[in-house]
Amino acid sequence: MTDSRRIAVVFPGQGAQAVGMGQSLAEASSAAHGVFDAFAAATPQYSPSLQAVCFSGPEDTLKDTRYTQPGILATSLAAWISLKASLQATCPTLVPTVTAGHSLGEYGALVAAGVLTVSQAAMLIVERARLMAQAPEGAMAALLGFSPETVEQVLSQINASGQGPITVANYNSAEQWVISGTASAVAQAAEQLKAAGTKRVIPLAVSGAFHSPLMQPAAQAFATFVAPVDFAAPTCPVVPNVTADATTEATTLKTLLAQQIDHSVRWQQTMAAMVNDHHITTVIECGPGTVLTGLFKKAHPGLELLNIATADDVARVAEQLSQPLPTLAAV
Repeated sequence: MTDSRRIAVVFPGQGAQAVGMGQSLAEASSAAHGVFDAFAAATPQYSPSLQAVCFSGPEDTLKDTRYTQPGILATSLAAWISLKASLQATCPTLVPTVTAGHSLGEYGALVAAGVLTVSQAAMLIVERARLMAQAPEGAMAALLGFSPETVEQVLSQINASGQGPITVANYNSAEQWVISGTASAVAQAAEQLKAAGTKRVIPLAVSGAFHSPLMQPAAQAFATFVAPVDFAAPTCPVVPNVTADATTEATTLKTLLAQQIDHSVRWQQTMAAMVNDHHITTVIECGPGTVLTGLFKKAHPGLELLNIATADDVARVAEQLSQPLPTLAAV
């Protein structure tokens, strides 16, 4: 890998899951297999096992947030660790310029930055998933083709009427936000936004109002759970979801990790921070799917975009990183 690259390593969140994820990584790499072993140790109560559901389904079980969150994280970390192992010969000291993750993906970012071990991340994500699964029921919906001012006005009116809470859970891009709150509030917001000319409102197949005030009990319980865990100083800046401001303070990262559960994911702002403040040239998305790669491609054209979900991807990306940075024209 040439020194001209400035690399952002990013990790996806819930919704990226797919049956079969992680299997080729675990079969091809002992290091990746070790990641799934660590997650197995953190989930002895799971029946069927986390690995079995990731590799073979059923899909309905994989959609259970108690399986989804650790499953995506295990696959993502297996991808990252497989890449590092593959690069030992050509780049034994691969260190990202900056890391970040979307929602649960932030745990992957903390591992990639050396803040958490794989075992620590597994333990924390399992508890996070358990607490979020127990939170009050709610709803979420994706909004496409809206006016941000209109969305803010509609949500403010619903909250002022006492029918909330409802909030923007994810600022994914300039064109896509996700709202989260009580089922009635989300339904009302959908009606008003459609009437105001929103192009699309897409209900999401979730049982909880993630990243909303309804998650406050889970966030408080998780803050207590994470308090005694040792967070190491990161080897590179991490951009937390809550602030979208890069930090190298371990204490700050721990505090924000708990707050993230009931605060908005500021991914649009996170991408901007990586590009504008850290001048990244290359994005490596580690984990199932290509959602984050797609968001970067649309918002910040001209970057080198790489994604790793399978063993074949590891070989392809390792080969590309061993070559000079290509010249990419903005489109």
